[in-house]
Parts: sequence; C-alpha cells; structure tokens
Amino acid sequence: MPKYFNKDESLTFICLYLKSGEKRYYSSRLKEDKISKETGMKGLRKRFVNGKFRGKFHTAVIYDNISKEILEKFDEYGKRIFTTTSHENN
Repeated sequence: MPKYFNKDESLTFICLYLKSGEKRYYSSRLKEDKISKETGMKGLRKRFVNGKFRGKFHTAVIYDNISKEILEKFDEYGKRIFTTTSHENN
C-alpha cells in the first residue's frame, strides 16, 4: 500500500474466505471525505470479486468500516447473494 493510505480511514473493506481456508481483509482506497461508499464498494468488487481472487474464494463479504455492518455478500462465482444497499449489479 502507498504511504498516504490509512486503512482506518477507508469507508469499506472486504473479507475473502479463500478455498485454501485462509481469510484475507482488504480496505477500499477511498477515505471518508472522498467519493461515495458505493464507489468504494464498486472498486472492491472490481479488484477482488471479479479480479485478483476470482475463482479462489468461496465467500466474499463487503463491510462498512465504521459500523462493521455487512453491505454485500458474494458466492464463489461472484454472484451477489446479499445486499443492504440499492444499486445495480456490476
């Protein structure tokens, strides 16, 4: 991560439950004073669910970094199986 990035200031983060049994956490790159939470979620979906870890996880969960509330949940195929927000499926 770049020096300017502080994971405590991000709006959202993702938890990936990998098929290997490992659990990994990654934060969005957007801070509270930047663009919307939905934009951060879109970035997490693009980078991890549909990108780097596609086919390597059995569950992916995006959380709100402040409240720790589950915002979205995905199955191993990248299909959204739970959402608390109203936005289009990407």
